[in-house]
Amino acid sequence: MRDRAAPKVWIARHNDSASAASGVRVSLGRSPSDPDSWLVWSNDAVAFSASGTAVSSVPQTPPPVGLWYLDALVRSSAGTRITLYRAVESGAALSGKAATALPGSISANDLTVGVDPRGLSNYLTGRVAVLLIYSRALSMAQVAQLAGAYSRQFGFPAAPG
Repeated sequence: MRDRAAPKVWIARHNDSASAASGVRVSLGRSPSDPDSWLVWSNDAVAFSASGTAVSSVPQTPPPVGLWYLDALVRSSAGTRITLYRAVESGAALSGKAATALPGSISANDLTVGVDPRGLSNYLTGRVAVLLIYSRALSMAQVAQLAGAYSRQFGFPAAPG
């Protein structure tokens, strides 16, 4: 299975600022057949490599400490745009930040959660409540619906409407 769009939706809470600053959330790829194609989503950036020849890195603001938050990473179906969405417990409405990315596919093999598989470091110290991975890109409205669906459980602002 190849991952071109596959959004990742993450709901978590960090116990300390070090984990919130640089902890790795999700890593995909680095399969034995193609170790140079990967996506690493950490708390401060999304980094992507296609066959080792092109790397995109999109910075993001580290999440809050001690609050539940929902972050969603959505790659366009062509793989040329990455959008990061965030909703925070008792915070403002869902916000999004888009950036240009290099196209390419990543193997959906070797899913790693909460640790950097390249060096087995940057461990998550906190709790992951939900990890959703889709086979298609989600719109902002669909991500807002997800935040709304989890609003009672985690205190996110309800989806409009």
